[in-house]
Amino acid sequence: MTAVWKAGGALTSMDPTHPDDRLLAIMEELGAKIVISDTAHRSKFENAGVHVIWDMEDLPRILENEGLPISRDDAWRMAGVKPNDLAFSYIWNAEYNGGARILQFASYAYIASVGENFRTLLHGATLCVPSEREQTLAELWATTLYQDVKAIGRQDDFLALGGDSLEAIRLVSAARAKNIELTTQNILLCPVLKDMAKLATICHGNDTAVSNGIHDDPTPSNGPFTLSATDFQEWAAFVGALNGGWIDHFAYDFSGPLDLKKLQQSGKGLANTHPILRTIFKSINNRIYMDIPPNHNPPFTIHTCTPDNLETKSNEIYSKDRISPLGHPILRFDPITTSPTHHRLIMRLSHAQYDGFCASTFLHHLRLLYFSQPLPPTLPCHQ
Repeated sequence: MTAVWKAGGALTSMDPTHPDDRLLAIMEELGAKIVISDTAHRSKFENAGVHVIWDMEDLPRILENEGLPISRDDAWRMAGVKPNDLAFSYIWNAEYNGGARILQFASYAYIASVGENFRTLLHGATLCVPSEREQTLAELWATTLYQDVKAIGRQDDFLALGGDSLEAIRLVSAARAKNIELTTQNILLCPVLKDMAKLATICHGNDTAVSNGIHDDPTPSNGPFTLSATDFQEWAAFVGALNGGWIDHFAYDFSGPLDLKKLQQSGKGLANTHPILRTIFKSINNRIYMDIPPNHNPPFTIHTCTPDNLETKSNEIYSKDRISPLGHPILRFDPITTSPTHHRLIMRLSHAQYDGFCASTFLHHLRLLYFSQPLPPTLPCHQ
């Protein structure tokens, strides 16, 4: 910015979130030939018929093609100024010095900010402009985690502030409402605000595709159908197939007589009540989708052991077939009997199939099915 001004050129700053007509009017009034933009917004400027630079390494080539390079002396002569005229003209701002770091909170396109920004640069100070995505993400963090946005810094960690996989899903949804594309993989792998903001991208529109029987919002059907997995489901299913991560086991202890055959039928009824439990995650064109069959009879393997070996037997079940390959059902039941009146049921699930709310719902519904009681009305996962 300073170099353009010192060379006798003219420039202005624009906010890409402003209406396109407003941006075009500014460029026409300025007679701009070059626009420096990031990759997310370059398309709107390319349509205006100007050179758009999103990689500063391209600047010398474009200037040469336009025949714009001139000597330093010619630049000062054309501008009618001397180098020192610009470098020391704002002597009344003593705080703007070579060692100062000036933080600009206001929009860099705001009329007052333009003067402040140039004043900082012309004195050799450092202009610090917070990332808009960092600021937007910080506000979304504050809403999702019930935090004060003023207390959230760019070095803060989403997980350290209380975030988990459920809050990550909420954050993804909130970000999309702001036209920011963010995945739960981004959040969990790069939970620090400044790092997360680098991975976030601007999304345009919400187009969805329906092809090859894959529906984003299918009509309820008695037959099998395939859904697009959410980004978190995609991540959890992939990790489960890779190394067994996000494959969880729920252990329920029972006291008193237990009808194992009836319990097996209850587990089958639970899977047929909740489509997500009979879901088979599979890969199509390098994306993860959910194949939901009309019914499913989950494996039900009965184990016996002494009370002292209950934990050992449980750990054996936890480690058995830990990796869950794509294309195979995940739900599995393993009851353990230690005596006629003491039992443990282990239910195997992927975190792609449940969250903190429905985990307790599954146990409640299993109990109702076992005692032949009616289930409360529930919506399938695709609704």
